[in-house]
Amino acid sequence: MALAVGLSILLARSITRPINSALAAFERVANGDLTTKVTVQSQDELGRMAASINSMVVKLADTM
Repeated sequence: MALAVGLSILLARSITRPINSALAAFERVANGDLTTKVTVQSQDELGRMAASINSMVVKLADTM
C-alpha cells in the first residue's frame, strides 16, 4: 500500500512540476518578460509543450 502511495506521489509530481513551470513562464511573458525560457526535461507531451513555449517567446520577441 505504501509503495502505491509513494508511486502516486511521484507520478503526480512528474506531471504538476512541468505544468507549474509552464504556468510561471506564461505569467512572466504576460508581464512583458520576453527572455523567459522553460527547461525542457522530456520529449513527451509536457516536454513538447515546454519547447513550444520557448519557440513562442522567441517569435514574440522577434516581432517586438
